Amino acid sequence: CNNIGYSVTFDTVINVAAISKVLSAAKVLCAANLHPNPATATITLSGTEPGSTATITNLHGQVLLQSEIRSPQSNINIAHLPAGFYFCTLQNGGQHKVLRFVRE
Repeated sequence: CNNIGYSVTFDTVINVAAISKVLSAAKVLCAANLHPNPATATITLSGTEPGSTATITNLHGQVLLQSEIRSPQSNINIAHLPAGFYFCTLQNGGQHKVLRFVRE
């Protein structure tokens, strides 16, 4: 995530605003992290962009929880989930980042 580089050659007009938006979303997701890990009752997502979506899935890919991120730091209640391994997928502007965590 630290070295986001793109080299593109176009024969047509470049939509700089659209490219900036995609690169901005990619940088935002690179900064995102999840803690504590392992967790018991809540997880905290930090460095996220408001308007992103967080989706919690189990190892079978079943969606267990989906939440819209409303601030750069968000708490998600996971107390209802059984102990095990989970994935938190963050999506923003067509980009995504998968974070793994353990629920004790």
